[in-house]
Amino acid sequence: MVRSIFPSIVIMDDEHSNGPVIDLFLHRFPQYDEDVWKSRFQRELILVFDTPLKPKDRLSPGTVIQYYREIEKEPEADTDYEIVFQDEHILVVDKPRSLPTTPSGEYINKNLVTILRVDLKLDYLSPIHRLDKDTAGLVQFAKTREAASRLVEQVRRQEIDRTYRATVGSWDKGLPFTIDQPLIREEKGGNPLLTQVHPDGRPSTTEVIEAEEIDGRWVLTVRPRTGRQHQIRVHLAHIGHPVLGDPLYGEPREAGLALCCYQVEFAHPVSGERLKFRSSRN
Repeated sequence: MVRSIFPSIVIMDDEHSNGPVIDLFLHRFPQYDEDVWKSRFQRELILVFDTPLKPKDRLSPGTVIQYYREIEKEPEADTDYEIVFQDEHILVVDKPRSLPTTPSGEYINKNLVTILRVDLKLDYLSPIHRLDKDTAGLVQFAKTREAASRLVEQVRRQEIDRTYRATVGSWDKGLPFTIDQPLIREEKGGNPLLTQVHPDGRPSTTEVIEAEEIDGRWVLTVRPRTGRQHQIRVHLAHIGHPVLGDPLYGEPREAGLALCCYQVEFAHPVSGERLKFRSSRN
């Protein structure tokens, strides 16, 4: 059995605040039965302010609950990351493919956030954006809450420029080419991992600014102007040019998703200096 090094959190909601705390976990995580949660309570893996809880405890709405996740076996992942830049406020890392940015699914310890916190002995580390597990490239982190707040504000104002390289099998559009299609997560009952173009979705814009033919394939330079789940992958598939190696949206014939966040440009959250970094990955 593998246990997470750092706890995850869940917030007590209004609906379950009048009942035993175990009911919240049974509702939020229906894939685990009651005996699993009782065992975790008994082994003091569910806490508030480092104080172990009991299954029948009652908590006020808004209470932050820490819990340690467990799985039978964690999948393998490429953990060969590269630190591109760091100071006391921020960290920029070049992430390999097959490594989740944050704890996700069965990857409770083999994820970039957990690995960096262990390797760099950090009490606090917050990703400013997340790359899909199979997308390579640059990820920004804040090492303090103040830096996180300021960088998130840059995200809100669309002041952080991220440029991706996506390899597709063909390209027949003019340049620059803008894909302006609303995106929505799969509805209840569908695959929660998938996103789709849908008229009821959130506004989403992707710009293809360059296209270069290399050995019969096309390498696109792409800038997402919004940050929806799988946005570049869904938009390119929607116009008939899916990313090579994409098993979810129609072009899995190449080993590995051919998508990389290769450049990021933003203002340092403390000094205000404009910074630009590039990935060494393709």
